[in-house]
Amino acid sequence: MNVINALQCATSLKNTGVCDCYFDPKLIVGEIKIPKNRVLTQAELNDIQATLEDLAQAVKANRIFPVHGFVAVTDGSEEPTFQNFGYGSQVPVREGKYNWTFQFVNGGVQMSNNLRSFNGSGSKYASIFYDSENTLIGTKKKDANGDDGLAGVPMEGGYPYTYPWKVNDGTNVTSYRTQYVFQPSYINEAIAFVRIPKTQYLLTELAGLQNVELEITETNDPDDEITIKARSCGEDLYDDFADELEEATAWIGTDADGNDIAHTVTKDDAAKAWVIAYTSADLTAGDIWKLADATVLAAAPITMPGYESDEVVVPVGS
Repeated sequence: MNVINALQCATSLKNTGVCDCYFDPKLIVGEIKIPKNRVLTQAELNDIQATLEDLAQAVKANRIFPVHGFVAVTDGSEEPTFQNFGYGSQVPVREGKYNWTFQFVNGGVQMSNNLRSFNGSGSKYASIFYDSENTLIGTKKKDANGDDGLAGVPMEGGYPYTYPWKVNDGTNVTSYRTQYVFQPSYINEAIAFVRIPKTQYLLTELAGLQNVELEITETNDPDDEITIKARSCGEDLYDDFADELEEATAWIGTDADGNDIAHTVTKDDAAKAWVIAYTSADLTAGDIWKLADATVLAAAPITMPGYESDEVVVPVGS
């Protein structure tokens, strides 16, 4: 009962017997960015591979973003603050915050820039870490049914923060670093962890989406057609996905008023691109084109999992 002017001073002391099997976190080797209010239920944890892979392909508002390959950590966590009294006694004043900075190598500048897009996103995203023993480490939170679930660790304001890269000096590789600052209670008193058997699913295999850069290479105003190329990580996607992206449902076009543009798609082997033909509207400068949502691309009949595109705008003069 919550009583006015009455402090709840009683504490629930834990017993100190040591279990034969206890949790001792190992090297933190990765993180999963998860919407701040998202709680993984016990049912979802029981089918962890399907849960995580579906969330990694979900619409952006519900999506998780895996970050793999931490190779070193600098622990800048602040020690607790104590006050020393004149008579020689000492009392704790406050606990310091965790302050972890991880170095990564894989992904280079592109990955660094992707992570920098999350700088200061603590109001929207939280972090589930995982260690070298395939253990998810988050914080305990009630799900919609009032049951305990696993949620991400909320970050302090301004965090997470990914630094600008530091130059290779001839003795050290180019340095990419990402930093997390948060309250200790989230992974101490309120810790939630789940060790996933490596024979069941390796967390390192959880793939994030790759960005697709689209380019309008030609516009044909008399025929109301545009030609679009697609690249990812600097590589042309045509040879791998010429047939998949010939599906009309793989493309979304909208006009300046937000209306969908009906269209057909034909692959062009010579141009290594796709020709999109308007079927019920005129080609107009300012029209916006992009690939369908990742969930649509991943499903039949397209079956192109793991990608999400930017938008391109039909240029003036078209």
